[in-house]
Parts: sequence; structure tokens; C-alpha cells
Amino acid sequence: MGHLPLVGRIRKEVSAITDKFISECFETQIFKRKSANDLIGYAEQKYGDKPEYLWERFPQFAAIRKHENKKWYCLLGTVEKSKVGLKGDEIIEVANFKIVPKELPGLLKKPGYLPAYHMNKKSWATVILDGTVPLTEIKKLLDKSYTLV
Repeated sequence: MGHLPLVGRIRKEVSAITDKFISECFETQIFKRKSANDLIGYAEQKYGDKPEYLWERFPQFAAIRKHENKKWYCLLGTVEKSKVGLKGDEIIEVANFKIVPKELPGLLKKPGYLPAYHMNKKSWATVILDGTVPLTEIKKLLDKSYTLV
């Protein structure tokens, strides 16, 4: 019985070492879809902006901010379909973009576009990153969003 505290301490130390090894040696890939990762690469290559994981409680969300003024021009995340008004509870990847308000009604009529998730629904739109909206169109949205912030 006297050795149980030792076993517990060893287990705790091994766990801490393992966690440190994993965090320092491996990148956790939040986004699985090619379109999400291509969008991240595009923002980094064109604007020099990397996704920032700003919320410890919500590690599945990343903001891409203009480095000059720190304003967001893209918010990436993983959400349940039901959270964005779709049927089902499967997890999907989405991106929010700043939009010219008068262009929003036309976009929302197109497949793959939704009212903004957790953003101002008058000037932001959500795009489902499942291939419905072509990557070339998504890149144009990112470029326009960048100019609007």
C-alpha cells in the first residue's frame, strides 16, 4: 500500500512528459478539409497572416487578422450542422468573411453560403468548406474581406 503514492507520482510525471513531447513535436491539425487548409495557406502566402487560436475554451476556432490593424477578415471553425441552421449534428468546417452588405442577399441564395455564424449577419457570411463553393471563389471572398477591414 505504501507504494501507491509513488505510482501516482510516476504516472503524473510520465503524463506530463508525454503531453510536452506531443505539443512540442507534433502539430495538431484542427482543420481536416483541404479547402480549409488551402485557405489558411493562401492567407499566409498572400498576406503574411497566420491563423490565431485566440480562445482556449474554443480551440476549434481560428481568426485570421490583418497584421497591420489586428482586425479579423476570416474566422475559421468547426461546428455542428445544427448550429448554422442545417439538419444533423455532424461536424463541419466553416469560414466567415466580411461582405459588402448589399451583396449578401445574392450570396445567401447560392449553395454553400449561410448567414454568419456568431458574427454580424448584416456584414458577414459563412461559407461551408465542403467543396460546394470552389476554392477560387473562397479565395476571392478572403481577398475582398481583407480589403474591407
